[in-house]
Amino acid sequence: MKLSNRRGGLLIQMITAVGVSGVILGTVVPLVLEARRQADWGIAKARLTVVGREISSRLESDARSAVQAEASGAHLLLTVARMAGPSDQVSYSFRRAVLTRERLRSGRVLERQQWGAPLRAIRFWAEGRRVGARMDLVRALRGRELSLPLEVTAERRADE
Repeated sequence: MKLSNRRGGLLIQMITAVGVSGVILGTVVPLVLEARRQADWGIAKARLTVVGREISSRLESDARSAVQAEASGAHLLLTVARMAGPSDQVSYSFRRAVLTRERLRSGRVLERQQWGAPLRAIRFWAEGRRVGARMDLVRALRGRELSLPLEVTAERRADE
């Protein structure tokens, strides 16, 4: 005799289908949610990396063209020689969670760039011809904190 011909056979088939669907959904939904969470973390880390690379690239470029460097914690001053005329000064300073880069010539600001969040902290150093910075980039995501510490070093030109 067929199961569906018996009284309540359809109900048993429906309960079985719902149970199997529940097991499948109970397995698949957490996997999908975890994949989404990992994708969000990957995107956040990539964005932190982009900001870190932008700051690093600018600092490396300035340091390679500098003939003199002075560093003191949250401040870096580079002297950049020009072909003719007075030298330029490139100043990096970190105040109130904002990194400011200024290019100065004869006391006038020629260009200014600023980076804020996600930059939490930066420390500059200069030893001999080497110039560098240690930075901490941070982003909050879903109640958790993603931190990306970066270090950049460059060798400046010989003193002229």
